[in-house]
Amino acid sequence: MVRETVDSLIVNSEFSELGRVAEWVQDWTRQHRVPEWTAGLVDLCSTEAVTNIMMHARSGPGDHRIFLRLDSQPDGLALEIQDDGTPFDPRQADPPKPPSSLEDAKSSGWGVQILHHFSDELRYRRVDGRNHLTLIFQLRPPVQP
Repeated sequence: MVRETVDSLIVNSEFSELGRVAEWVQDWTRQHRVPEWTAGLVDLCSTEAVTNIMMHARSGPGDHRIFLRLDSQPDGLALEIQDDGTPFDPRQADPPKPPSSLEDAKSSGWGVQILHHFSDELRYRRVDGRNHLTLIFQLRPPVQP
C-alpha cells in the first residue's frame, strides 16, 4: 500500500446493496494496491458479514443502515462493519457441525466460519447500541503449493 488512508460506505440493509459493497471494496483495494489474494479475502469477508447482518441482525421495523470502513495499516488493512441490530459477537459463535452425508449438507450457516478462517484477526465490541465488527487482514500473496 502506498499511504495510510481511510474510506467509508453506508448501505441500507437490503440485499440489492451487496453489489455496492463489493464494488467499493474492489475499488479501494485496487486504488491502494492491495495484493490480489488479500483483496479477494476482504471482498469475500465483507460480503459474508454484510449478508449475515442483513439476514439476522434486524431487531425491528425501520430504516437500518450498515456502516463500513476500510483503513490501511502498516502491514495490512482493517475492515470495520457497524450495525444497529441485535447484539452478536461472532467470536462466541459455535461452529456448524459437519454434515454426516452429502444429503445432510447445508449451503448456509458457514458465514461466521468464513470470517474466522479468512481474516487474520476478528474483533468485536458493542458500543451505544451498535455492533462493531473489525476484521484485520495482513498483506501477503497466496501460499504456493
